Amino acid sequence: MVGAMEPNSEASPSGSSHRHGPGAASDRVVLVGGDCPLGIALLDAWEAAGIAATVIGRVLDGAPTTLADHPVIHVGRHGAVAAALAGADELVILAASGVRDVDGSGIGLVDEGLVAAVLRSAAERPPAHVTVVSSALGYDRRRRSVPSARSTEVDPFGLPLALRHLPAALAGRVRAERSATSWGDRHRVPVAALRPVLCASLSARGWYDRSGWRVRRVRPSPWPTVQYVHVRDVVAAVETVREGRRRGTYNVAPDDLLDGPTIAELADRHVGIGAPSWVLVAIDQIRWSTWWSPTPPSLVQVVSSDLAVDASGLKALGWSASHSSAEAFLVAHAPAWWPSLSARRRQDLVLGGSATILVAIVGGVGWAVTSRWRRRVRRPTPASPQR
Repeated sequence: MVGAMEPNSEASPSGSSHRHGPGAASDRVVLVGGDCPLGIALLDAWEAAGIAATVIGRVLDGAPTTLADHPVIHVGRHGAVAAALAGADELVILAASGVRDVDGSGIGLVDEGLVAAVLRSAAERPPAHVTVVSSALGYDRRRRSVPSARSTEVDPFGLPLALRHLPAALAGRVRAERSATSWGDRHRVPVAALRPVLCASLSARGWYDRSGWRVRRVRPSPWPTVQYVHVRDVVAAVETVREGRRRGTYNVAPDDLLDGPTIAELADRHVGIGAPSWVLVAIDQIRWSTWWSPTPPSLVQVVSSDLAVDASGLKALGWSASHSSAEAFLVAHAPAWWPSLSARRRQDLVLGGSATILVAIVGGVGWAVTSRWRRRVRRPTPASPQR
């Protein structure tokens, strides 16, 4: 679905290896479902590099037919879709639906029907290379996140979790990756699957961060270790595998890890009380049912697990993160409102609040005394008995 999303300031990836020169303008890229912050950043990066890009998506009645000044072809126009795919140098699959975002990329609930339709059309004249953006959150994290036991690049997270145990958004990302890789094997097209960790951008925050388990009063015990990657670095990763026409699965993550106390300090929050996962699930079930929390209970297990991967395979191709996990975290998280105030402003608020509380207490005591006095005055005096 195409919305009225505008380009943002994070579109030009720093440190990415774009091809410039006469050959760059000959590249032609097709983006599938790019209506998300990551898609906008990719389109603007390709425009800056002189690369022609076309978007294939779902154009609803009344919706704009362009995305960041790039034409959008409705997936139902089979002839136009086949023409756009014919002879393309690159097919990048995001399949964003714009809803139910989990990891901050904005992809959300994957439009699997869109992916299937595009791959069918691409079978006639396949592109030279395919890149599919999956998610590191959709795979099993059974190992601790110490450097000596990080997940390997050959099998980044072990076997995929049973899809019925995953939130629908993550399950769709896993299925889209499988569909693209199996399609590439059948048609002998190299497919690169990127699995970024938590994405950070100015315009999108996923359920993972909005859940509150990261920095608020109640937290998982033990507090998990995580990594954040800036959306610019994800764009650079797409360009790295696109230019080299790489095949395989690649984690996308910086080197540093963030533990619980560090995240709380970066977010200007106090370290909360630790609780086991089943307690968090019960609490979030109540909050979810009463609209107190945007996080479905099925995501609590994801939030409670370590999220640390090894991106050495992608680094071997020349990619490097321009932002650390801490820097990416700060990009996506505004500081708490109280520490961001000046000392004078905090003093004024404290004094004003104290005066308000004092007036409320005095008023309450006065009302109670006056009410009791009125009741005693209105009480009739019993008549003395006659002899």
